[in-house]
Amino acid sequence: MVAFGSDAQVRLFGRDDVKRSIVAALAEGADGHGGSVVIVGEPGVGKTLLAAAASAEVPDAHVLRTACLPLATLAVPFLPLRGPFRDLAGSATSIDFDGSPGRVLESLDRVMDAATGAERIVLVIDDVQWADDATRDALLYLLSAPASRRVSMLATVRRSDDGEPHGIDLWLSHVERMRECTVISLGPLDRAATTDQITHLIGAAPYQSLVEEVWSHTRGFPYLTALVVAGLDARARSLPDALPRGLVDSVLANVRALGPVAVAVLSLLAIAGRPMSVAELHEVAAIAEGPGALSTNDVQTALALARRARITSPHGVGEWFAHPLTAEALAQNVTETQRRLWHSAFVSTRHDVDEGLDAEEVAWIADHAAAADDPVEAYSWALRAAEGAMRGEAFEQAAAFMHRAIRLRERVAGAAVQTEEELLTLHARAAGLAGALDDELASTERLLEIVDVDDTGRRAALTARRLLVRSAALQHYPSAEDVALLLELARRSPPGVDRAFAYGLAALWVEDSEVARFAAESNDPSNRTTIEPDLWSLVARVRAASVGGDEALVRSLSATARSRALDERDGLAYNIAAMESIFASAPSISEEVALAFRTHRTEASGILAHTFLAWFAMLEAGTWFDLGRWTDCAAALRVTIGAYPRRPVEIAVGTIAGWLALRQGRLEAAAGHFEVVAVLAARAGESLTSESAQARAELALDRGDLASATSDLRVAFERTAESDLGMLEPLLARALADARAASREEAVELARLLHAAEQAETLDSGDAPAFARSALRDAEVARADGEPSDAPWIRAADACRAAGMEWDEAYACRRCADALLSATPPDRATASVVVRRGLAIATRIGAAPLERALRELARFARIVVDTDTPAGGPDDETPAAELPGLTAREREIVALIVRGLTYSEIARELFVSEKTVSSHVSNILRKTGATNRIDLAVKATRLSSNPR
Repeated sequence: MVAFGSDAQVRLFGRDDVKRSIVAALAEGADGHGGSVVIVGEPGVGKTLLAAAASAEVPDAHVLRTACLPLATLAVPFLPLRGPFRDLAGSATSIDFDGSPGRVLESLDRVMDAATGAERIVLVIDDVQWADDATRDALLYLLSAPASRRVSMLATVRRSDDGEPHGIDLWLSHVERMRECTVISLGPLDRAATTDQITHLIGAAPYQSLVEEVWSHTRGFPYLTALVVAGLDARARSLPDALPRGLVDSVLANVRALGPVAVAVLSLLAIAGRPMSVAELHEVAAIAEGPGALSTNDVQTALALARRARITSPHGVGEWFAHPLTAEALAQNVTETQRRLWHSAFVSTRHDVDEGLDAEEVAWIADHAAAADDPVEAYSWALRAAEGAMRGEAFEQAAAFMHRAIRLRERVAGAAVQTEEELLTLHARAAGLAGALDDELASTERLLEIVDVDDTGRRAALTARRLLVRSAALQHYPSAEDVALLLELARRSPPGVDRAFAYGLAALWVEDSEVARFAAESNDPSNRTTIEPDLWSLVARVRAASVGGDEALVRSLSATARSRALDERDGLAYNIAAMESIFASAPSISEEVALAFRTHRTEASGILAHTFLAWFAMLEAGTWFDLGRWTDCAAALRVTIGAYPRRPVEIAVGTIAGWLALRQGRLEAAAGHFEVVAVLAARAGESLTSESAQARAELALDRGDLASATSDLRVAFERTAESDLGMLEPLLARALADARAASREEAVELARLLHAAEQAETLDSGDAPAFARSALRDAEVARADGEPSDAPWIRAADACRAAGMEWDEAYACRRCADALLSATPPDRATASVVVRRGLAIATRIGAAPLERALRELARFARIVVDTDTPAGGPDDETPAAELPGLTAREREIVALIVRGLTYSEIARELFVSEKTVSSHVSNILRKTGATNRIDLAVKATRLSSNPR
């Protein structure tokens, strides 16, 4: 018997749902209702860990753990069962495992009946595929026992995928037919769960480039991920060039056991980089080593041995490794000389083939030519591969091959070599379609260096594209000087598509009063080569309609522009057209906007590069975050890591993820996210974005580090457009209040920054979020001035509720309660209403620090806060019962208001519309003489505590 060990805590990732279902099934079985589970999966997928974690959570159960051993020459009947059942039987009942099978089963029955009469039993048995036949029969016998017996079983099985019959397959087929037994097929982790595992292993939030590389190596197998990441620095952006020696030895142990010929054949297969047939491997070996190097029989025998050892498996007409890490470990062990020889041989097999090669085949040969270090062949095949990838819309691959061709160009002589301008133009186009904005920008800037200065049309278009990509990559928003230079180039350009493109983009950045003019310039028929305007001319018209306030026209033109953008695979044009449509009518922070981001992401899915889809997911996550819908926020963030989303989105995603962790009280996780964001920005030669600096400042305030908070707020101020400084004011005012309360010198600079932001503010009375931020600022300023009044905080809380800013509302409630309880005398009645209101929100959205602060206030003031108490009817002893003249429905609504529910939550609770709730509240306020909902709740609470 091999024990799993004690019930120590096991760390799982991405398995919570399946673990809960296993625990529930085992608990039912242990309660005498039947219920056992068999987990089936590949090696390294995490079956053993899951079994250990699930069995440890079955309440009040005696867990017996054992495992089966892969014994090759020794078969001991019932070996895995001997230890646990001997311990279970004790001295009262002995089991003769060496006796006849029938008597063993009878003894097992007696022991189980005796044991389960006193306690719940969970038998956990690992690696049943290695069990002897007698053990498997005994397990089937136990599984078919009466459901009333208080016992359940949890087994793990490695299923064979080689297509050959095995005893375990027959055993599984019997198990699957048993009514009380559940068979779970466990697959690898997804990228999101792998990200969580890497975070745990390195102790910090990882770069998405690292996640992507780890994923490509391990395919989500937790065991392999742990080996690959072991010892990695928390700031690593990629894996080392070579796999760790220990990992290589571990992976290749089974391969080396097959003998030197098999190692040579499998090493050649690894260098091939894809499934190969016996004939193909023999041909390459003959070219590289000579006809007698490896015979067809050698290759065939080696592959057969590898398949039996489950190292390889059939793939189409060829053979490939069961796990890609094996191929990488083998390739790493091949000498450089041998590797180049084999790569050259692979190229030679296709050297005279000009027709009939598909894009994938051409790309494969191009990689071999590059690895063989033959610049002429590598250049030629890279161009062919880039062309094929563009035809197949594999734009990222096309960009990579074009970049390779650009690097090789100087090493290749001859008239057939394309000019640098031609190659750069092709590369910029492919990179743009792939969403590789940094790569596109590099080629665009190089083109501006080499394009003829007299070619004003070309230079205007390149300048416009550079400004667009720099803005989209969050590097630099076009300044007035940038736009002026672009317009000058456009004016000097001849009519044509380049001029239309330059004017179209200029329309995005000029003052509102000039947008229509330049949109018209872009759409001038003299600039067209077709009847229809160019895509960016359409986008300019969308912008002009938006500035003009014509919502219907914006939606119509946006739909046309988005359709064209999808046809042309232009993600930047699609995103801008979609954004104009989204914000034409909806409030900037609303469920409508969040769902619109999701809708547009879905519309573009499968067409645009992941960078552009991740951008919408990031914006959706940010909106859900602002609304306090943090579960939805986390779900949207997970979309962004479906593939490497590129640096600009990665910075924004890291900021949102860090802010979410901060608001949930996970300060170390938040600090890890912000550190990654800072390093990303520094490597790009940039300072932090305004949002990232604000998030870091809030973390510093939560930690009481006013110096760091002030420094980050200074960066945020410098990085925020003047028109957006109002968004920074509440945090500036909060820092100022904290600084003055602590008599810190930072208060001087914070006051200066706040004053400058207020001077630049232009408040739109119809913008609910802006009004809420203004109210929060005013309340914080009152706190900074030493005026602990509750009135500004009540106004701020109500404004935040109207704007849908739930965390801010709960924060305002906390500050309001503070002020009420600090007053002379303290106003406990109003404070109790405010605390309950804030606590209901903080608990619902998972804002742990706010929840703790509000509960501490309640404990200090002896306020009872049972937010789970259901709303009572008119006859219940609720505060509403003491208010005269109210109907039964109105009393219900007052009770819910006292609990801190919003109009929408009250509507859901009572199955009515929000409009109906609002009408009822208006009537209640009129009948009671209350001025607002807070005043109403206070009146109800006071009457309840003192009805006379």
